[in-house]
Amino acid sequence: MAIKELSMEEHCGEVVSLILEDAYQAKVKLDDTGGEVGQCDVTMESWYTWPRFMVSVSSLQLNCSQGYITFYDGSASDSSVLGPQDKICGEVETRQLLTTTQQFFGIRYVKLQTDVILEAMELVVTSFSTDSV
Repeated sequence: MAIKELSMEEHCGEVVSLILEDAYQAKVKLDDTGGEVGQCDVTMESWYTWPRFMVSVSSLQLNCSQGYITFYDGSASDSSVLGPQDKICGEVETRQLLTTTQQFFGIRYVKLQTDVILEAMELVVTSFSTDSV
């Protein structure tokens, strides 16, 4: 099974199920093509048999005056922040591996300016389980 590539902008306000995408890994990219100031929430759903996510941010090119990213352990609307801080942007160290405790992983992009920001962020989510076989 190949890694599924997803555009965050194309899935704002959606739950993206890796079950329906038939994938265990997804590369999520954020290319901000401009437009209104606001936010974009995307929630990733893992498999029932691999009900957690490992998250690795491979690229972050987002100036804090332009906007920021927040990761959630669960959906972006009702869960605790995942990671060391709630506003990820600028020179923040993003190389650490994050893991969820549940089947959902939320990503929120808050846009503070109307600038076009290509390759603002790229991350890889991987479904996994801590259960032994």
